[in-house]
Amino acid sequence: MQFPDGKTFLDRLRVLYFALISGPFLFFIICYFGFREGSIKASYPGLVPTFQYAVPVVCLVLFILGHWVYRKTLLPFRTEGTLREKLMGLFRASLLKYAALEGASLFTVIIYYLTGHIMFAGMYIVVLVVYSINSPTAPGIVRSLRMKKEDAETFMQNKLIE
Repeated sequence: MQFPDGKTFLDRLRVLYFALISGPFLFFIICYFGFREGSIKASYPGLVPTFQYAVPVVCLVLFILGHWVYRKTLLPFRTEGTLREKLMGLFRASLLKYAALEGASLFTVIIYYLTGHIMFAGMYIVVLVVYSINSPTAPGIVRSLRMKKEDAETFMQNKLIE
């Protein structure tokens, strides 16, 4: 992937972020209004007692796993490599973290679709808030990579990345 400056990199990371969040969000909106208007009926409403404990556990495990993989993937890029290599490592690590968070949100929406219980809609909203807290920002990228001052200036001031 080619990116000439920090702004282009951040824009591409945000496109990835919003692309991964949009699928489960659209599915949730369709399910929510379908249940509200009565055009969608719950297939398995009897599964609510089982999933009321399973969904939070699965979401928590995916959240922890995503952050653990993110930190492990970033570890070698914090101390060595060029700015371009560090940003590519961060892009890969972010992809893995966002995929884990998307898995949690998609799982929650699917359970909401199957059971029709509003509790799972609330759980999805919580997952969505956690996902939005993890949105990519320029200062967050500088902190995550623990950039040297000159690399941070190059990135933040949108100078050409060599």
